[in-house]
Amino acid sequence: CLVVLLETIVKQAAVLRRTRWENLLQIDMSPDRSVLTLKYWTSSRAASSHHPTTAPATMASSGNNAVPAPAIRGNVIVFRLELLPVPRPIHASAIEGPDALEASPKDDHTTERGEFLRIERDRRNLISKIGLNVTWSAQSGLGSPKVWTRTVSQASELAVASNLDNSSTLHEFDMTLDAEEVDTEKLLRQVTWRHARTILESLHNSVAASRLFSEGAVELLYATSLGASKQESELTSDEINFGTATPKLRAWYRQNEGAVDITVDAYTGRLVVRASEVVATSTSLSEAMVSQLADQLNRAPWRLAEFLVDMRSSLALVDLDSLAF
Repeated sequence: CLVVLLETIVKQAAVLRRTRWENLLQIDMSPDRSVLTLKYWTSSRAASSHHPTTAPATMASSGNNAVPAPAIRGNVIVFRLELLPVPRPIHASAIEGPDALEASPKDDHTTERGEFLRIERDRRNLISKIGLNVTWSAQSGLGSPKVWTRTVSQASELAVASNLDNSSTLHEFDMTLDAEEVDTEKLLRQVTWRHARTILESLHNSVAASRLFSEGAVELLYATSLGASKQESELTSDEINFGTATPKLRAWYRQNEGAVDITVDAYTGRLVVRASEVVATSTSLSEAMVSQLADQLNRAPWRLAEFLVDMRSSLALVDLDSLAF
């Protein structure tokens, strides 16, 4: 039942807000209990807080029906109970599945199902069917927000990805939810993992587009629980689906000599910058420089290439000063 699903999610989210997520997760349930909004990464000090105030409306498909997604603000997941565009025959068997309950553009009077729906409509034997629209809006701090939306007629449909093309699983914004074993924390982990990857990919593209650095100056890698780094092509399906490999952007400020690793904090959404383990021991990179880069990047993520150039120049001056003595 979709109503029970919403109530389960809101109860689990409330527990997470009091424990691991502390006050970093905002929960809003409408008075009629039909719309649940989960807001995450709400910190104004995070890179993802720099975004247009309103996400553009998009279209999503559920079966053969296009549903407009409402305009929403911030980094949010919105669960909304709403009437499906096609009524359900009163005597239709639920065993036949959601496809048997909805019409398609081909269901005109010439098809058997179209004729059945026409007769039932004339007899006033159709009732409204409640579905669930899930809309996810994610800000990257670089350009327009990314919006994913999907409408289902049964909770069980959420257990299967909306995009079944495995070759594009990683690149397509998508989310799944097991309605029989609801795990809101797992859902948030899945969402923040894909969101973090989207931010880092946008940063990667911004540096590449700047033409201030050579090809390969930025790399999108994934850190495993064992401390190893993987390329995107080396990820397993479990590492993608469960978010166990942490995405990180390695930016070289000196070719083959020094780099910083940029990750996204899963709870706050802030960009975290650390000196990479591949940095040469003789580098002049200080903790103060790393901290300054992190603050600058969270305030203006689209200026990453410029900040890296400034860092490289500052390090060159430090090295010159050290040679003078």
